[in-house]
Amino acid sequence: MSNKVEFFLCTFIKKDCEGTYFKNNDYYKGDLKKFFEGLYDIFDREDTKKILSRNISGKNLVVSRFNKNQSEYISIPFGKLKKGVTFHMVDDTLQQLDTKLFEVTSMVFDTVKNIAIITKNRLGPNYTQIEEYLNSFIPKDFEYKIKIVPLLEDISIKNVGTPKYIKKVDLRLRLDDSTKKQYGTGLKSNKGQINSFVDYSTNQLNSTDISISFGFHYGKKEDSLDIECVKNLIEELELNEEIINQITLEYYNGEKKKTALYKNSSLIVDYYFDFRGEYLPSEYLLNNCEAAFQSEVMRYRPRMIEIKSNEKSISQVMGPLKLDWNPTESFED
Repeated sequence: MSNKVEFFLCTFIKKDCEGTYFKNNDYYKGDLKKFFEGLYDIFDREDTKKILSRNISGKNLVVSRFNKNQSEYISIPFGKLKKGVTFHMVDDTLQQLDTKLFEVTSMVFDTVKNIAIITKNRLGPNYTQIEEYLNSFIPKDFEYKIKIVPLLEDISIKNVGTPKYIKKVDLRLRLDDSTKKQYGTGLKSNKGQINSFVDYSTNQLNSTDISISFGFHYGKKEDSLDIECVKNLIEELELNEEIINQITLEYYNGEKKKTALYKNSSLIVDYYFDFRGEYLPSEYLLNNCEAAFQSEVMRYRPRMIEIKSNEKSISQVMGPLKLDWNPTESFED
């Protein structure tokens, strides 16, 4: 697990709305605060563990008691049961643990703005599993379900403008059969060192891909590649765009180092906490989440507003949460 969190918007869609990609007018504004209050009330029941332990897509998931303070934030740890046998050391001997162990992913939810940060843990439940887990509590007669939407930002190279410093450029070029054929019959432009280099790599070395990195492994912040030369390099590659697998640019426009991509440039907004340790505790996240929300607001705000401005109201009132489920789908106590 890392000290990284990613940003999401929690909203609703209709239960009969299928697919992976949704339009902005597919989303509905519901009372998520009331939903989480209902989930929190389950901890006061005697059968809490049985109710909260659920099988989600073949994974055994559970939610731990929330952490709350006087602010609008709540911190919610979600656990996924570890598979296999676990051992610990007792008197220089490995002995099997009889207890169940969980990999944890934590979410801090803003009950006013309906945005959330979720920790990045490849072994813990991901945001789609968390979404499915929460929806297992939605009443059957309620026509809507929760949707956790990644808040994306466009980090396209075309939107960078003129950065103050360029620290690094990574080129990954693809040389498939069609590209080789093109370079065997002539370039779209016969100018430039990169074109000549690709031509040589294709026809002389018989290479199928090229990776090139320009920049500073060590150096001062003010050290920079020549900006005009970098622009010319990208423009030259665009003349033969089909060979571009990816171009990655690391640069400074202010104090913070940024990354820009040539292709697939929509990425989830993220934030790294200055925390040493393998696990970001739920209490730490609750007490320090304000720094993350404020620091990255300009990155996640455009997409958040785009969705929220198109959300439609839900007239139906959600009833009591669904507490029953097939007991054979839960893990044993």
